[in-house]
Amino acid sequence: MRNQTKAFVFAALAICFWSTVATAFKLTLQSVSVPELLFYSSSASTLALWIVVFIGRTQNRVPFDKRFLTRSVILGGINPFLYYLVLFHSYSLLPAQEAQALNYTWPIVLVLMSVVFLKQRADRTTFLAMSISFFGVIVIGTRGDVFTLRVSSPLGDTLALGSAFLWSVYWIGNLRSDTNPVMQMAMNFFFGTLFIAAYYFLFCDFRILAMKDYLGCAYVGFFEMGMTFLLWHAALRNTRNTAVISNLVYVSPFLSLLLINIVLDEEIQVSTVIGLQLIVSGIVLHQVLDRRKTLRS
Repeated sequence: MRNQTKAFVFAALAICFWSTVATAFKLTLQSVSVPELLFYSSSASTLALWIVVFIGRTQNRVPFDKRFLTRSVILGGINPFLYYLVLFHSYSLLPAQEAQALNYTWPIVLVLMSVVFLKQRADRTTFLAMSISFFGVIVIGTRGDVFTLRVSSPLGDTLALGSAFLWSVYWIGNLRSDTNPVMQMAMNFFFGTLFIAAYYFLFCDFRILAMKDYLGCAYVGFFEMGMTFLLWHAALRNTRNTAVISNLVYVSPFLSLLLINIVLDEEIQVSTVIGLQLIVSGIVLHQVLDRRKTLRS
């Protein structure tokens, strides 16, 4: 199989799995608590990641020095611990369609944080793109009632946007790591799961779950937390055109809305579709303009 074909196969698998996770979150949270979902899903993801590490013998190529371990502890505290704690709580408070759309603002939040923390330059077109996306956030949060700015669930919306912020912090932290990404993610999840275990046993009474609940948690762990990111990384590694593969990810939130409607029987609000279109439009606009500036320089 040619590398470009492999890239499209890996990308298609990643997009399909990502499209299911909002529905999986909501279905699993119907019968398990947030701490339970967090603990069992992160444990499943950690196990899967370390299996990949040992199969590929990645651990033999990584220096386990103090700097690497410190970075892994900090990044693990952000993701999976804080990020998914906040994200799962937002799904417990909001309709799935709203939570997944608001969480999808992370690329724009990342741009804003890169300006603040990485000292990247931002011009008027950057702020235009961000304004379009954030107006989409307002449309979704107010469910179309943009003139009164009456938010349907202030806490839920804040948590969903907070998850986008945490993911951006995690992304920037990983940019400064020159470690193999599989090994870095495995170590992050190892330490993050330790934090999660402590949180789980402090704030949740242990109970035996039904088999379907364990399977739901495992699905979230395998196909949202860890393995799907490895598929996406493999797609980017094999492609000759990163831009084409990267743009395919914008199919995911709209496929997710379709599944939410079919499986969860949520009536998809017009405001959600319009708001999501605005969010994606702002992200794409920024990428197009940024690419043009790069080509000119």
